[in-house]
Amino acid sequence: MDFHAMATAALEKRAAVYEQRSAVMADESLTDTDKRSRVEAFDADMRALEVEARGHLEVQELNERAALLAAGGGRGRNGEWRSLVPTDREYRALIAEGTPAAGGYAVPTKVSEQWIDKLRAQSTFMRAPGLNIIRFQYGNKLVIPQLTASTDPTVVGEGNAIPEGSLTFAGPALDPVKYAALYRASNEMVDDASIDVEDLVGQTLVRDIANVVDKDAFQGAGGVNALAGLTAAGNSTAVNLSAGVTAVRWDDIIDAYGSIAAIGGTPSVVWASVDMWKALVKARENGTNGGYLAGSVTNDPARAAMGLPLLPTANLPVRTVIVADASRVFFGIRKDIRLAQSESWKFDSDSIGYRATIRVAGIRVAEPTSVQRIVAAAA
Repeated sequence: MDFHAMATAALEKRAAVYEQRSAVMADESLTDTDKRSRVEAFDADMRALEVEARGHLEVQELNERAALLAAGGGRGRNGEWRSLVPTDREYRALIAEGTPAAGGYAVPTKVSEQWIDKLRAQSTFMRAPGLNIIRFQYGNKLVIPQLTASTDPTVVGEGNAIPEGSLTFAGPALDPVKYAALYRASNEMVDDASIDVEDLVGQTLVRDIANVVDKDAFQGAGGVNALAGLTAAGNSTAVNLSAGVTAVRWDDIIDAYGSIAAIGGTPSVVWASVDMWKALVKARENGTNGGYLAGSVTNDPARAAMGLPLLPTANLPVRTVIVADASRVFFGIRKDIRLAQSESWKFDSDSIGYRATIRVAGIRVAEPTSVQRIVAAAA
């Protein structure tokens, strides 16, 4: 029996099932529930075919090894030493090992998808209480239904018919973008280190991605290649302080709080550029002396403003403070942060590759008045 051909046939069947799965995902006539049930069935079939392919390969490799041992030889195909039990690398040879698109050297040996909580802890933007983080699994866009207009209710006399009003909906569609990082380290460095290098690399990758996502969440220009940040048009209401007012004051924060409350919102967070955060925390009753307006330094006043979290970030433009009702801000996650390592990439230099990726979409604000962006004068 040609087990190699049987394994190839199983993988070809798997590829055909994957094509059917992709067609279902793209079929807009199906509901999310229908898609989910069909995709789960396709995934089960794909897993079964993968197990079948591995089984055929194991038998093939064991037979070849047995024949070589019986003949007194010790080498497998291509003159390479092989283990009695085939490795993942040997299995990947079937799927074009040198072609990344076919799942070759990029196939990781270890994968972790449980880092989203760590990302939130690292991200100043994502730490905002009440922020709408929406996970979307189907389709290639995050669509947020939005009521843009409605007719006013009217007074109706007793027994009279109630006139029908109208509602106008819009569905802004946000394209997901991928953030990624790739590094490598020599096996000697990993082996000889006195600390857990893999954990250190993972923490560093998450921190770096959180920093870039934060920057775009605040300042991104939008489009298919970037998030639309809170400073983008339509995502906030700009409050530019008059000339000579070079620092945001507590009065300005109170005004912004009132502007949000006046439209029925509930402010939940204050973000501040580092320079404005310092100015707010150090503000005193009588200018340069007197008690701190934020409270006694022994009571940790640096964490709250108007009873809200006061979060400093280097990713806001200087002289900027944002007061927001985060429940009116929408941020989509298409795929959680994923950490992977591979020993196949850079195999010739005996190095380990580390990769982190995340796909997100956003930002969309329900109404610009829910996000008050206060900007102090430059001079």
